[in-house]
Amino acid sequence: MATSNASPELPTLRTFRPGGTTTIYAYYDGRTCPWQSSNWYDETLALGVASYSIIDGNTALLFDAGLTPAHGAHMLAHVRSLGADSVTTVYSHFHADHIAGASALRETKIVAHKGTYERLKKDAENLRNPGEGEGPSIDVVLPTETYEMTLSIQVGSITVELHNFHIHTADSTLLFIPESGLVFAGDMLEDTVTYLSDAEDLEKHIQELGRMAQLPIKKILPAHGCPDRIRAGGFDKSLIDTTVRYLTALSEPVEKPAAWEKTLEEVMKDDLAAGKLVYCQAYEGVHHENIESIKEIREENSAIDTTKSWDKQPDICNLSSYYTGQTINDRRES
Repeated sequence: MATSNASPELPTLRTFRPGGTTTIYAYYDGRTCPWQSSNWYDETLALGVASYSIIDGNTALLFDAGLTPAHGAHMLAHVRSLGADSVTTVYSHFHADHIAGASALRETKIVAHKGTYERLKKDAENLRNPGEGEGPSIDVVLPTETYEMTLSIQVGSITVELHNFHIHTADSTLLFIPESGLVFAGDMLEDTVTYLSDAEDLEKHIQELGRMAQLPIKKILPAHGCPDRIRAGGFDKSLIDTTVRYLTALSEPVEKPAAWEKTLEEVMKDDLAAGKLVYCQAYEGVHHENIESIKEIREENSAIDTTKSWDKQPDICNLSSYYTGQTINDRRES
């Protein structure tokens, strides 16, 4: 697997080809500093973040724009050096750490979910002029093409599919390569655990994970995950199940779920011991924020509905209960 180091401008960026792939590269930065819950940039570096490329002949696709314009420029120069003169960029969703490098990618076609376009258009001014301590300024580049449910793209001889799932954010895009069963998951699946940006939609997220699991996935490359596991070829499909188990533990239909009183390492100890996840201490900060988000939503709901009873919440503990109705494969073939 090919590996190269970045320029002095990007001293911690690693470029490598995940094991078992021949046309895919990862551009990984971070997991080189402790967790700081201060702004999106510092948090992202603590958790680590990867963008990806697919290259076939003179065509390339970039999945996410990189953490900064320097990252975006590095990725574009890399695929150009390998012969790509037609380049498409896909945004996984609207969050800053996935679109911040796009000012270096203006010459590429930029594709995203319709909701990503709408959110970036709405937030553009605030992203260009952040408040003190809110992270670097971002020169927002809006997508030039959007989709709603699914979209197929050709990267040379490789067919890729974009699928929208309401996981993490309502506009999230998953990239699926049918030929290999490989997935670029964005922030919908993370290692060690997912970050709840829309805690009020938690039940929907779990339902959508069940829908995602209908895809014939063989390997998963997340935006945030252990760099060594990504270098080795990614995570298997069990990452979906571990994510559901974590979310189910946090949302246990009792007044105070047991997971709220435990560290992340304690909550996920079985999956960590089985090697399904790789423990990253920085995700203890994410775990704490997830708990606080769920508490806030429960308090708001209780204030609205004083008859709320946590032991009468919908049963979201059985992932298989969502494997009903028409499958994704059925819809793709229809």
